[in-house]
Amino acid sequence: MRIQANLQKPRVATHALSLTPARQRLLTAEGEALRFPTDGSSFFLGSGEDCTIRREDAQPRHAEARWQDGTLWLRGENTLANGRSCKDWTPLGDGGHIQLGDINQPALSLAVLSDQPSASSDRPIALTYFGDSTAPNIARGVENQPGRLAKLLAGGNSPVQVQGVVMRGSRLNHLAQAALPVTMAAVGVGGVAACVAGLIQGNTPLLVTGAITALGGGLAAYSNWQEASGHWKAATQSVELSGIPSQHVQIRAMAAGPSNKQFDQAWQASLSSWPQARQVVYLSGHGFQDRAAGISFQHVAKTVKGAEAILLDACNGGQIEGLLQLASSARVAVCSEHTVRASGFPLDAMFGKPDYPEDPRALATSLVQSAHKGRPAESLVAVDLEVLKNQLLPSMEKLARRLQHADKAQTKEALDASETTDTAGKSTVDLGSFLAQLPQTAEVEATQKALNDTVLAMVGHGTLSFDRYSPAHIPSSWRDLMIHLRR
Repeated sequence: MRIQANLQKPRVATHALSLTPARQRLLTAEGEALRFPTDGSSFFLGSGEDCTIRREDAQPRHAEARWQDGTLWLRGENTLANGRSCKDWTPLGDGGHIQLGDINQPALSLAVLSDQPSASSDRPIALTYFGDSTAPNIARGVENQPGRLAKLLAGGNSPVQVQGVVMRGSRLNHLAQAALPVTMAAVGVGGVAACVAGLIQGNTPLLVTGAITALGGGLAAYSNWQEASGHWKAATQSVELSGIPSQHVQIRAMAAGPSNKQFDQAWQASLSSWPQARQVVYLSGHGFQDRAAGISFQHVAKTVKGAEAILLDACNGGQIEGLLQLASSARVAVCSEHTVRASGFPLDAMFGKPDYPEDPRALATSLVQSAHKGRPAESLVAVDLEVLKNQLLPSMEKLARRLQHADKAQTKEALDASETTDTAGKSTVDLGSFLAQLPQTAEVEATQKALNDTVLAMVGHGTLSFDRYSPAHIPSSWRDLMIHLRR
């Protein structure tokens, strides 16, 4: 029986990603989170006593704002919204920033936060760092991170201790990759020669084969040429990690590719060096649905137990399929569903503190909040992995069963209208966006609530994503729904 008549008409969600408006905050340059009304009423920003957002260096009523249509709208003389004048009502958008005055004034940034326990702790934090710099396009960013951490923590008042490795790849592999464009170019030249011979001899098969070979060799040489110099440098130059080792940072560079054995050794070294510390895992490198920095999430789940947080400084880290595998390893994660820039997370902002919140959820929220100015991707989120596994996933299962009996065309239209991430293939969909497109049934609202409980903090625009082609470890009801919508 098809459940169609009882569905409510679609409504415009209060936020494009299904996040509760009351969680919106404006972050000052110092990281202080300021509340404002999200019931649609207007409020003022300025130095006046009647201003909700007080800024002493501004005019009494410098700008007026109100929450409307899922975002904050702003207007004011000599006021900038995202770097542009906003004399008339202007939408700010997720992660947008406000400057009361000219472009040189400190900015207020829009973010989504949860109220977390505020008690702090100076208990040591042992950060297991595992970096994969084998890809030339991100090699410099990854290899610079240990030095950045050493310089940052050199003052001696930070509770953070770092131990780990940077995997640079084998020299033989880098030499082979560096020679690949030349080899492919030679193949292309051979194809041209065969093509000419076929033309002279009137041999059509040889002519066609030579043309295909020349085209393939040329395209392969062109596509690999840009990274050739990077592979050559990696093969011929040794890397000295600046400032390593230091009092707080013990990281080695190894001429080998990432391996489970090296990851396990890095994790065990942190445990043995700081057995009483708060354990945090930091993976830096390329990211995919099932792995980051060359290590599969399935292996991380087998090796890491009892960590407070896992930081995925990699693309695609905010995918539900991957995070679900990490739920048994740590309480929280910091990640992005989008492409992360080559320089990685803003380490200076995230780890340059004398103490950190004692609660793991507050720790993750604090790290994301600290990164709002140097946001490394379109979005950065703090995720409660326990809630993801025990609340969000079951609610997605119930929703999937409901949608399999609903109007297929309507559900497919909602899926197609949802925001996709900026990763290759465009097959990953933001869950919050998908939920906002659906008719608001009890199952949709329950999943929205679970998503809000899972995403502890968000800077930028993007919650968690799912793949239209679900892997085997995702519940069958959700996999069946995705198959159902592809038919």
